[in-house]
Parts: sequence; structure tokens; C-alpha cells
Amino acid sequence: MKKRSLRLLAASAAVLCAASAAHAGVLFSDLGTSGTIYNTSNNFAVVGTAYGAGATWANLFTVAGSGNLAVSQIDLALLYGNGGSFVASIWSDSSGVPGAQVGGASWSGTTTVSSCCALVSFQNISGVTLVGGQSYFLVVAAGIPLTTDYWVWNNQGATGTVASTTYGGSSWSANTATLSAFDVLGGSSAVPEPGTLLTLLVASAGLALSKRISRS
Repeated sequence: MKKRSLRLLAASAAVLCAASAAHAGVLFSDLGTSGTIYNTSNNFAVVGTAYGAGATWANLFTVAGSGNLAVSQIDLALLYGNGGSFVASIWSDSSGVPGAQVGGASWSGTTTVSSCCALVSFQNISGVTLVGGQSYFLVVAAGIPLTTDYWVWNNQGATGTVASTTYGGSSWSANTATLSAFDVLGGSSAVPEPGTLLTLLVASAGLALSKRISRS
């Protein structure tokens, strides 16, 4: 009975590890992997309202994987202009323009990066869930009126929907263009998929039954 219990325990551990690792890794990235990892010559200027109406930019990306996925980190190729204050957020896709902000998905930051190839990072993110296979907008806006930063383009040839607004997000225009350089990293699935849950329950039940038999 002890051997059977050990086998079931090992099986349960394997299932748990597989469940936690099933969706780990890169949810989206258009960054290069070495050397010059983004385009240093072209950019979208993220501008505060002190300079006219300002400019906010949104890039559409599709989440890799399936099921509910927890975001753990975001990295932006955002170069310093004359203020360094910005707000990054993730929004739903509403017919090709940003719709509603994803719950908890807003981060304020500053940048001092002025040349290739450092990144502005938000790490140890918790409480933000995306759905694999669905598309979202990563939005970058000026943090204060008197600021300009430069969200530089990717150098991997990635293109897609890029939206912009000069009206505080109330009216967007969108077209197909080179995407800005960024990545979205994910941890384990936020909620195990039904099949995974069933496997976990079966394994746990088997382990509990084995323990009960071994004690009798």
C-alpha cells in the first residue's frame, strides 16, 4: 500500500506541476532576443496635454495560450523625452479600438532610458488576468501634462492595429502600422481549465483513498 500511495502522490505532484507550468512564459513579445532588440529610429511620441491636446498610443496584441492567464510582468521600449512620467494600462478590444480597462491593469512609472536597449519594466504584477487567444490593447499615456516620451517601434517586422487619441481616450483613430516594442509575460494559469481541474480532483481522490486503505 505504501508503494501505491507513493505512486499516486508522484502522479498528483506531476499533474500539479503541469497545471502550474501549462501557461508559463511569454504571452506576447515583439522584442528581439539579443543585440539591438528594438528599432531606435522610429517611434510614437507619448505627449502630455501641455503640448496641445496630447497624444496617447495603444497597440493591439493577441495573448498566446488558452484559458485564464495571470500577467506577471510587462516590459516597454519607452525612451525618455523631457518628463519621464507615464501610465501603462491594458484594455479590451472593442471593434479595433480600446474598450474598457482590464481590472487592475494600470501602472504608473517614470523612465530615464534614453538609448538602446534598456527597457522600462513592471515586475511582480498580481491580480491581472487575460484570456489566451483574445486580443487586448496595451495603452501608454503621459503621466503629467508637461512630458514627452517615445514608445519606439519593434524591429521584428511585427505590424498590427495601432490606435491613438488626442482627446483623453474619448475618441480613437486606428490603422495598421508597425507595432511599438514591448512584451507581456505570464505566470501560471490564473484559474485551471476544466480538464485540469478534473484531473487534479481524480488524482487527489485516489491519493486520499489510498491513504484510507493503508490505514485500515
